[in-house]
Amino acid sequence: MKTIYINGEYITLESKKCEAILIEGKIISKIGTKEEILKYKDKETKIIDLEGKTMMPAFIDTHSHFFGVANNFLQLSLDECLNIKEIQNKLREYKNNIPKEKWIIANNYDQNLLEERRHIKKEEIDEVVKDNPVVISHKSGHGGIFNTKALEKLEITTQTRQIEGRKNRNNR
Repeated sequence: MKTIYINGEYITLESKKCEAILIEGKIISKIGTKEEILKYKDKETKIIDLEGKTMMPAFIDTHSHFFGVANNFLQLSLDECLNIKEIQNKLREYKNNIPKEKWIIANNYDQNLLEERRHIKKEEIDEVVKDNPVVISHKSGHGGIFNTKALEKLEITTQTRQIEGRKNRNNR
């Protein structure tokens, strides 16, 4: 089935002039002037007059959320963990299925939802994962926790210089 949209304003991200849009099935197949697009009309084509309304035939994710969602599927999710012991158990089980030294990236951690109501400590991660670098990303995406192996790989020590322009929480 064909549908032609006319008499609207179109946001297409194409540089070509758009006065009308042809949709075949569920696919936008052509955009162009009203005259060009109406050439594809047959007796079964549905014509929709937008009466000056705006049509956005596609949503474009300029902030990369689609990528982020897809990337999350490649990581260990901790969103169902109710306490630190459950986080440790998930990490322990996960590490048994990957080679030593390979990074473990976990996500969807939220200390506010844990029984302990506190962040997991690197020492608690080290108890169950010693040979793999681990980073646990907070559900908000604005924080995370590394284990000792990860800090070693990143060469971060107590002697690592504070990045200029940022203040340590303890120095506020």
